Amino acid sequence: MSRTRFIPLSALLLALAGLVAPRSAFTQEPLPEEFISTTGNLTLYYPAGWSINDEDGIIALTNDPVAFGSERIPKGAIGVLVIEPQALSNLLEGIDAPTLPDVGAALADLIRQSEDEFEPGGIEEITIADQPAVRVEASTETDDVVIYVIDHGGDALVAVMGVTAAGEQPPFADTLLAIAASIEYIPAWHAILLGHTAGVRAVAFSPNGTLVASGSDDGTARVWSVDGGPEALRLKHPDAVSGVAFSPDGTLIVTGGADGLVRLWDAATGAAVAELSGHTDEVRAVAFGPNGALIASSSDDQTIRLWAFKDGWQEQAALSGHVGQVQSVAFSPDGARLASSGEDRTARVWDVISGTETLTIEHPDQVRSVAFGPGGAQLVTGCDDGSVRVWDAASGVLVAELAGHTEAVRSVAISADGLWIASGGDDQMVRLWVFRDGWQEHDVLSGHGGPVRTVAFSPDGALAASGSDDLSVILWEVPR
Repeated sequence: MSRTRFIPLSALLLALAGLVAPRSAFTQEPLPEEFISTTGNLTLYYPAGWSINDEDGIIALTNDPVAFGSERIPKGAIGVLVIEPQALSNLLEGIDAPTLPDVGAALADLIRQSEDEFEPGGIEEITIADQPAVRVEASTETDDVVIYVIDHGGDALVAVMGVTAAGEQPPFADTLLAIAASIEYIPAWHAILLGHTAGVRAVAFSPNGTLVASGSDDGTARVWSVDGGPEALRLKHPDAVSGVAFSPDGTLIVTGGADGLVRLWDAATGAAVAELSGHTDEVRAVAFGPNGALIASSSDDQTIRLWAFKDGWQEQAALSGHVGQVQSVAFSPDGARLASSGEDRTARVWDVISGTETLTIEHPDQVRSVAFGPGGAQLVTGCDDGSVRVWDAASGVLVAELAGHTEAVRSVAISADGLWIASGGDDQMVRLWVFRDGWQEHDVLSGHGGPVRTVAFSPDGALAASGSDDLSVILWEVPR
C-alpha cells in the first residue's frame, strides 16, 4: 500500500484540487456552516462560501479556488487540512504511543523534509475548547504554516494545518483557531492500538477478554490491553507473523510466520516456550483446540498440521487435500472437527481424530477465512468475490450469502452467542452482520486506511478487533 511519507506545502493545494466555490473574505464572524465527515465521527464548522472536501480521513477547506491549480498558496488565500486520527496515524507511521508534542514535531519535520528553506517554530502547549492541544509554527521562503494538534481523548488526535503565503497568517489566525475549536470528534472505536511498523495480519483476544494479541509483517506479535495504551508484550520473530492465538486457559500464545515455524510463548512474560518445525513454507494461520492440548496450523505448503501436547509439543498429523495455500483454520467448539479454507476456492471440514476430510464446499474464488458458529452447526466463510457466506457445517448447504463488501473479504469471525458476524476486506471496511429473522448488515465501520486483514470478537462479544495494512489494530464496540 502506498503511503504519504512527507507533506510538501504544494500537497496541501493538491488536496484541495477539484473543489469549486466562489472566493469569500476571511472574517472573524461566527462559523455558520456545519460539516460532518464521511466517517461520521468528526463535526466542524467553517465560514460561509468556503469549499470543503473529505477523502480518506482528510478534510480540505479553502477560501480561494485560485489555489487549486497553483503550486503555492496565492496571496490572500488560505488552505486548511483537518486530519482525522486514523489518517494522522497513517501519515506518521512508526511513532509508538505518540504524544501531542511528538505529533506536532513530526508534522513540522515532514514539512522540513519537503522544503529547502525551512524555519521551524517552537511547540506551544495550549488548550482548545477545553481539550489539550499544541500549536506549532513553521515557515519557508514562500509559505507560513500553523499546526494545531488536539487531543480528543481515547487515542484520538486530530491535526489542523493552515497554510498561507509568507507573512499572511495573522489575518487568518482567529478563524483558523475557531475552526479548530469547533471540531467535535467521537471515535467509532473503543481503542486504537498503534505501534506496528508494517501491516497487521492477525488478531486474537485472550479468553478473559482483557488482552488482544496481534501479528504483523514487521516480524512481531504484540499483546495489548483492550483499554488501549502501549503494548504489554512484544514477541520478536525473524520474519512476518501471520497467525496468532491464545490457549483456552490464557497461559500460552501460539504464533505462525513466514519462516514456516509454529512458536509457543508464555503469555505473561513473553518467554519462548517451544518451536515446532514441520511446515516447508509460510504458516498462514494457527488455532488452539478447545482443550488446549492440540494446535492446528495451515501453510503455503498446502498442508494443515496438528500438534499435540504429550510430554512436550509434537506433530500428530499432516492433513493434505488443499491445492495451493491454506489460508485459515478453525476448530469446532467441541474440538472434534477442523475447518480450513484456501487458495483452491474451497472450504473443507476434517475429522480431527482420523484426519479424514468429511466435507468440501466449493466457492467462486479464493477463500481467505473460515469460522465455526458457537454450536458447531454453521460455518462462515469470507471469499475474494466480496461475499460472506454462511453454510450448514454438516451438509455444506448454503444458508445465507451476505453482500456488502466491494472487494475481497480477508477475514470473518462469529460471536460466541452466534448472533453477530464480523468481516473485514480489501475495501478497508469492517462490516457487522446481525441475525434477526435472518442475517442482515447492521453496521459498516470505517476507520482503517488500508485493507482489513483480520477480525475477531472478544469472548463476551462486546468488542470486535480488526487489523489492517494501515499498521493499526482497532477495537470496536459492538452495539447491543
